[in-house]
Amino acid sequence: MKCNDVRHKLIPFINNELDSKQIDNINIHLGKCEHCQRIYEFTKNSLITINNDKRTESNPFFYQSVMAKMEKTYESKKLSISQNILKYSVAAMLSIMSIVGGSYIGSFGAEIINESAINESPSQYEIMDIANNDIDIFKDL
Repeated sequence: MKCNDVRHKLIPFINNELDSKQIDNINIHLGKCEHCQRIYEFTKNSLITINNDKRTESNPFFYQSVMAKMEKTYESKKLSISQNILKYSVAAMLSIMSIVGGSYIGSFGAEIINESAINESPSQYEIMDIANNDIDIFKDL
């Protein structure tokens, strides 16, 4: 038997899947050919390692546990989105209320200044410093 034939039949030989005549021929060749003997030992050791390292059966509830974790993550993200919407809505409402309140207070202050200007003599000028909210009255300029 030739080296190529032996190499192609090594795995069936190791697994005892060949007839007795082929097994005898391979044994005779392996006894004579040192190179094929090394390939045989390497292949046999590799198959033993592969058979020993086979994975155990998968967990039948693996799919359910992964799906449960994904749903939990989705629900928490869904909740955080609704919390963000609520947070930004409250911030927007407070901003609008602040603007409206500031406008109302500003118009009320302007009415008080207008009333005081009418009650005083017409030769007086009032200048309001908006940045400091100070009222300066200059008389008889």
